[in-house]
Amino acid sequence: MHIVYEETKRMLHGMLPLALVTFGVFALCGQGIARSGASVLLGTAFALLLFYMICRSTVRATAFPPAQGIRITRRGYVVRYMLTAVFVIAAIKLPYLNAAAAVIPLFFTKALLLWRHAVQRKGG
Repeated sequence: MHIVYEETKRMLHGMLPLALVTFGVFALCGQGIARSGASVLLGTAFALLLFYMICRSTVRATAFPPAQGIRITRRGYVVRYMLTAVFVIAAIKLPYLNAAAAVIPLFFTKALLLWRHAVQRKGG
């Protein structure tokens, strides 16, 4: 489980600058500062939670035989997709959240993983 916490911490360190840049863009575009700030913060926290859930699910799945590990992984996907659907619908429906500012951070994880893969040194 130590690796889960370390990777989540690394992801948090990468997400914070992206969240600040996203907030800055929304602030410069004239969106409400409090509304955009809360939305970006909530979206970033949710993206980090989803990443943590993926890590935990993967660690749990590797501790079991393949057939049971596949079931654990599938169940994790379904739960995360359902939570994401609820989050996106809530971001759209709630008047005190900026939907775009809340949803954009959900892509931070993928962007950071692609960036780390692109700049990763070979052989080490």
